[in-house]
Amino acid sequence: TDDVAVAQIALRARGVLTFDETRTFTPPVTPAQATFLVATLASTTPGTVTLTVEATDTAGNVSAEVVRQVTLRDASAPAVSVTSPAAGAGIDPRNPLTVNVDASDNVGVVEVGLTTTGLVTGTQTAPLAVPATSTSQAFTVTFAVPPISGGQLTLTGTARDAAGNQTASTAVTVSVLDVVAPTVTTVAPAAGGAGVDLATTVTVSFSEPVQGASVTANTVRLLAGANPVAATLAVAPDSRSVTLTPQAPLAINTLYTVSVTTGVSDVAGNALAAAFT
Repeated sequence: TDDVAVAQIALRARGVLTFDETRTFTPPVTPAQATFLVATLASTTPGTVTLTVEATDTAGNVSAEVVRQVTLRDASAPAVSVTSPAAGAGIDPRNPLTVNVDASDNVGVVEVGLTTTGLVTGTQTAPLAVPATSTSQAFTVTFAVPPISGGQLTLTGTARDAAGNQTASTAVTVSVLDVVAPTVTTVAPAAGGAGVDLATTVTVSFSEPVQGASVTANTVRLLAGANPVAATLAVAPDSRSVTLTPQAPLAINTLYTVSVTTGVSDVAGNALAAAFT
C-alpha cells in the first residue's frame, strides 16, 4: 500500500535458483497486489531459496525489503537400470547368477534393490552407508534346484534417494537353461507283472518332454531276451511318454524287457541320465 499509489512491485529470488521480475501497474494503484510464478524443474537442486520483495511508488520511493526463505525439496527420483546380464541371455542354473544394478541421483542414492520374478521370486536390498550420486551394486541369485525344463527369470532394479523418491528400472528377462537330464519315471505294464494281456501295449513315461526325433527303434525297444520285438512307436502329444505297440501278439510265458538308451534326449538336447532297462 501507499499514501498515493504503488507503481511497481519487484521480486528477487536467490539461492539454488535465480529469478527476477518486476510488475508495473498502469495506472498506479493502492493497495496493489501481484502474483509471481517462479518455475522450477524436477532436476533443480534441492536447497534454500531467499525471496525478496520491494515496492516503488509514483514518486520513486522504495519500500523496505520483505524477505522470506523457502526450501525446495528433492522431487527427482533416481535413475536405475539392470546392466548385467543382458536381456535374453542364457543362464546356467547350476551356477550363482550375478546381477549388476546401476543407480544415480542428483543428490544421492541411499538404497539399491533387486526384485526377481519367474523361476525365482524374491527381493534384495543394498543400503548405502554414505549417499552416492552414482553407484553400482552386485546381487546374487541362486537356484535351489535347476528347473526340469528351464524357464524365464525377470530382473527389476530399484533405487531410493535420501528424500524417499523411489523408482524401478525397465525389467530385464533372461532365459534359464534346461540343464537337467531326463529320466524314465514309469513303465506300464509294471516290472514283474504277470498275466499280462498278450495284445498289450507298453508305455514308457519320462520326467520331462523328450525330442520326438530321438525316439527310434534303436533308442526305445521291447526285447524278448536279446531279440528286439517289432513294434510301432508313438510319442504322446505332450512328448512325455512313448507307447510301443507290438506288431504281433506277445508270446505266452515269455519275459520281456523294455530298453531305453541314452540316445533319447529332452527338447534342450540333454541325453537321458542313464540307460534304462
